[in-house]
Amino acid sequence: MAIIKRPPHDDGPVNAGEKRLLDYLSVKLPNNYFIIPNCNIAITGPNCIMKYWEYDCIVVTPHALYHIENKDWAGNLEGDDYAWFRNGQEVVNPHKTAGLKSRILASKIKNQHPDWNFGQIITLVTLSHPQQSKFGLDPTCDTYKQTFTLGEALVEFISNHEVVARSENGIQPLMAQLTDFLTGESVERRRAERTTIFNYTIEEKLQETEEFTEYLCVPQFIATARYRVREYPLDVADKSPKELHKSGKTRRAD
Repeated sequence: MAIIKRPPHDDGPVNAGEKRLLDYLSVKLPNNYFIIPNCNIAITGPNCIMKYWEYDCIVVTPHALYHIENKDWAGNLEGDDYAWFRNGQEVVNPHKTAGLKSRILASKIKNQHPDWNFGQIITLVTLSHPQQSKFGLDPTCDTYKQTFTLGEALVEFISNHEVVARSENGIQPLMAQLTDFLTGESVERRRAERTTIFNYTIEEKLQETEEFTEYLCVPQFIATARYRVREYPLDVADKSPKELHKSGKTRRAD
């Protein structure tokens, strides 16, 4: 059974899907692996504004560091390297956000510990809903190979160093240090999930980038309409009232 190392502020899985993922990995992975769930890393962006990045699950193994983005999606799922559709509605390909998070995390570690040679962080997406499958994903695309349901293929991908072309014990001396660093850097999760933005009710967070967070929203007085609302972090220092007014962008969802 793998070792679960919870960040100081973690008080359990955010949803049933993350719990299924954590339960599965903790039982199936070797007992010298570390699993870090619900890790929240604060990063200062290029505009000197603090932004918080949430990591569903990080696995520290003797050969590599893995970042897992979990989606507990039911219903029909289709997609390739470019576009994904859930029950016929386009959703952001989760690999794009997951890959960005992995690069940000790697940069965070390297900036503080340039002597730690842990290689590229390996990114994958898990589909934890028990009724979900990869049937609708294009098997010829790259993201197909890094998308997993909770099964033996996921365990093999994480535990077999040859699958990811890594040395068997390449980062074994760094495992404890990496685990302690990541759990120590994690900040308190903001449990009160945001439900509104201006006069819009948030239905779903669609994507998160270094520049903005995009939500699918319902206007307060038009329940049949849907809008994509992008919220940009704003450095208010030395900004005019006109510049402050332009802190968000909204467009109608098709």
